[in-house]
Amino acid sequence: MGLFDFLGGKKRKEEKDAMELLAMFAQHQSESRQGAVDADELPNGVGPFGLVKTKPIPTRNVRGSDDYLSRLRTMRGSRLEAKRVGSTCADEITSGMIDMYVVGADGQEVRLYICPYHKKIQVKHLTVLS
Repeated sequence: MGLFDFLGGKKRKEEKDAMELLAMFAQHQSESRQGAVDADELPNGVGPFGLVKTKPIPTRNVRGSDDYLSRLRTMRGSRLEAKRVGSTCADEITSGMIDMYVVGADGQEVRLYICPYHKKIQVKHLTVLS
């Protein structure tokens, strides 16, 4: 054990405390979001599910969005690559920001809209590419 090894332990504890604080903040944000739903779809959404900003996929938080995206598969069962490309809003549909993702596999891509400010992670699975 080196002379300054105790500093590494302090840094790890600070990082863990910061991560716990961030998780609590994210939980508070999703629980306190006005108009947050506990449903697989937003009740006033309009258009094709997840493919337009007026009918985004509801998730509990950003981690929930990542979990949802990791479950998506092509018709052949291949995993999809997902990349966040920005955010938008649709005030008439939800009070939260809507994240935009490009997901793709085998040279095909599609844009998905996800709103991570709701009370649960969407459980329906989409097959977005053939």
